[in-house]
Amino acid sequence: MSIFNLNYIIPVYMKVLRFLTFIALLFTSDAFAQSDCKVLKEGIDTSYEGDCKKGLAHGDGVATGTDTYEGEFKKGLPHGHGKYLYTTGDQYEGQWSKGLMNGNGVLVRQIEGRDSTQAGVWEQGIYLGAEKLPAYRVKYNNGVVRYNMNRMGEGNKVEFRFYQNGTPNADVRNVVYNISSGDKIQVSGVYGVNQVEFPFTCRVTYKTWNKVRSQQYDAVLEFIINEPGNWQVTLNN
Repeated sequence: MSIFNLNYIIPVYMKVLRFLTFIALLFTSDAFAQSDCKVLKEGIDTSYEGDCKKGLAHGDGVATGTDTYEGEFKKGLPHGHGKYLYTTGDQYEGQWSKGLMNGNGVLVRQIEGRDSTQAGVWEQGIYLGAEKLPAYRVKYNNGVVRYNMNRMGEGNKVEFRFYQNGTPNADVRNVVYNISSGDKIQVSGVYGVNQVEFPFTCRVTYKTWNKVRSQQYDAVLEFIINEPGNWQVTLNN
């Protein structure tokens, strides 16, 4: 009797070969996709490594050219938080919007061999001043007795929790929230938004009982969050 059973070995060999071929094609396709991923900002459009969507840098990545940028992208442009190193030695770290410095940031320039720091608020690439944007700001409040906004750590998520008389408000109805970005979620009475892009604006409306439960009314809270992170917004009635 032969030690080796060819009827068993050959099918196993073919399965292994097909699996290895699949892995090779997977890595090859990723490599091609990566090389085809474009950055649309001049100065960092020579090479790119990172997340990609529809042929454009989208997500976290590193782009290089005469300058270097590391951070968040959207549709081929720096968007979100990132660090930009210029060929002159100058560098900026902070918020970006559509390829321009926008929001809180710090620009460090090399002037006669010394660092000159310019920190504060930027708008569409123009420096507005040293006053830093607040982490959040309430733009409109009608019927919300008390609110709290707490940053729970790094991330890009906002959650809403409803309370009344110190306990979760189970009688909240008709919750609607209009948002500037992200994907709405609702799980076990917790409302929220994933994949938020900051600054983030939101208008929350809902119906609730008053404290003595004598009548129902509509409550509204409109706010903006400037600082990226995982945020928990608590609304008390």
